[in-house]
Amino acid sequence: LWKEALDVCIFNTPIMPFFIKPRISIVIAYDFAYKYFGGSLFLEWLHAYSLRRADHIVSISEFTKRETIHFFTIPEKKITTIYLGYADLCAYEKRPSFEPPQKYFLFVGVIKKRKNVHGVVEAFRLFNQKSGLSHKLVIAGWGRGAYYEKITKLIAQYNLSENVVLTDKVRGDEISYFYKRAEA
Repeated sequence: LWKEALDVCIFNTPIMPFFIKPRISIVIAYDFAYKYFGGSLFLEWLHAYSLRRADHIVSISEFTKRETIHFFTIPEKKITTIYLGYADLCAYEKRPSFEPPQKYFLFVGVIKKRKNVHGVVEAFRLFNQKSGLSHKLVIAGWGRGAYYEKITKLIAQYNLSENVVLTDKVRGDEISYFYKRAEA
């Protein structure tokens, strides 16, 4: 930004730098999940600062647009909704580096509190207790920190280590393989 004479700068997050203001700045708002799960006051302040400072905001959904207006008092005319694209996961399938269990349920996503992985593990534990079936749970997602540690401890506490596969090894071109073979 210091050296480039940019006409427009698009920030792939609702956060802009403090000391640099491009001629035209656009920020992208995905969600504000932390508002529901006890997030950071600093992050909220930073989003408010950046959203107000940006020349325009791209929202990924009408819901996120309404949240942006509601939470940060942003004028509606400053926000455009552009829906996310998608990849047809069924169009390609690469065999993964490890074979999934015979029968399994699948969770795909980052392992954070807002994704309720705790609820997924809890539901799987109840299913295991009551069904008598031999399904496994594959949790395919990246995770670190306190919440990730809480999930690994929960799995151990419920003696589910043999029944839960926790991996960050599944890549985008392999995920179709897992989706197609999962029970749910």
